[in-house]
Amino acid sequence: MDASLARRRRTAVRRRATGVLEVTKRECLITGASGLLGSAWIARYASKYAITAVHRTREIEFATQDQSFFDPLAPRRPLDANDHAVHAVRADLATEKGCEQVVGETIARTTRLDLLLSAATVRMSAPLTSAPSLAAAEHAFALDVLAPLRLAAALVRASWGADPAANAAANRSVVLVAGTAGRYVYEDQGLGLHSATSAALCQLVYHLASELWHLGIRVNGVLMPTNYCRDDAEKAATRIAGLDAGSATGTLVTLTEGP
Repeated sequence: MDASLARRRRTAVRRRATGVLEVTKRECLITGASGLLGSAWIARYASKYAITAVHRTREIEFATQDQSFFDPLAPRRPLDANDHAVHAVRADLATEKGCEQVVGETIARTTRLDLLLSAATVRMSAPLTSAPSLAAAEHAFALDVLAPLRLAAALVRASWGADPAANAAANRSVVLVAGTAGRYVYEDQGLGLHSATSAALCQLVYHLASELWHLGIRVNGVLMPTNYCRDDAEKAATRIAGLDAGSATGTLVTLTEGP
């Protein structure tokens, strides 16, 4: 295998002093970890990534540093569900302080980060000029658009900006999750606010990819269907892993075409 390709494998392999090969997982920070897509990602890839799972209100439904599963009939029996616990972080990503908290805790614990996966979003359906949309607009843009930008910028300051060569060698990347409503117009469905934040995220993918290229960081995006299901989330998780393992940057992957 070519040396450059070996460095870009999803998991790195190192040799212990005993001569036994040990697999080092890629470090992943995911937002929206308690949502449908976040849950699908953890279920499928916790064995391959060391995951920092960011959530706010809903609990993480997987083993974490603070919770584990047990069999009430055999409490001491080890369970497979505890084999790949994630590190859960509760934070308000709609604030700058929350984003700084997440990055600070992640880098202090892992010293590096290979994948930033932004999947937190505000999902609602209402006319743009209605009271619910107006009340949610500021929060929606802060969580959907500003949060991934703030997280990426904080990672550049805390870690990524120091060694572009190491970033390129580790094939580090950012994947932003948006909706197909950012690319297609869904008429009269009350998706104006969701469309606006998704369109902003599409532009953010292109511009971040350009600006982080010199740091050895790739940036791509995945566009989810407007009303996606568990099967869509699982397909998206597979596409995200493919983007992380690949070499593309500035790419938007659409799971389904528009109307």
